[in-house]
Amino acid sequence: MRAWKMADINLKDCSAFNFSAREMRSWSYFVDEFGHNEEIHTAYDVVYIIRSCRPYAVRYKSGWSSTIYIGQGNFRNRITSHLNNWVHPLSIEYHDIGIEIRMYIPRVRNNYYAFKQVEGYLICEFEKKYGELPSGNDRKGSVSDRHKYNFDFGSILGLGRGPGYEWDIDSNWLRDFIRRRKR
Repeated sequence: MRAWKMADINLKDCSAFNFSAREMRSWSYFVDEFGHNEEIHTAYDVVYIIRSCRPYAVRYKSGWSSTIYIGQGNFRNRITSHLNNWVHPLSIEYHDIGIEIRMYIPRVRNNYYAFKQVEGYLICEFEKKYGELPSGNDRKGSVSDRHKYNFDFGSILGLGRGPGYEWDIDSNWLRDFIRRRKR
């Protein structure tokens, strides 16, 4: 039996992108808004979080969060799919909704697949805190107990500090909305 050494997983500084969901229809709009960045265009091993911006938060069973979806993989392909399938259509229901996408690059020695494990960890921690999965996620990821996660969960998935959340979106309504558009 192989003995596993616990590895530290750190997250490289986040890139955050804030935009109006109404104006962001495709990857070309994304590039027009944020410019061409080679790291973003070629990022295959990232974790990203799609969040609502103030004044909207999602009402989950055990509290409010601005997190809508936690994902991983090829940033360009995944974000293009989300923009086309449900982010832009969401702006028809909520005309002034803003969206924030946070992109993280997990770093751990000798583990190319750390991004998948970080995604699983964040989804599980989210479910523990809010009593359900993020509205855009259909299933949990896998979590490894062989890692020590060196980042603050609350600062990544929480509401943030200060006033400004005046409206809530029901998590079940949002989950159904996203599922109908993913197909």
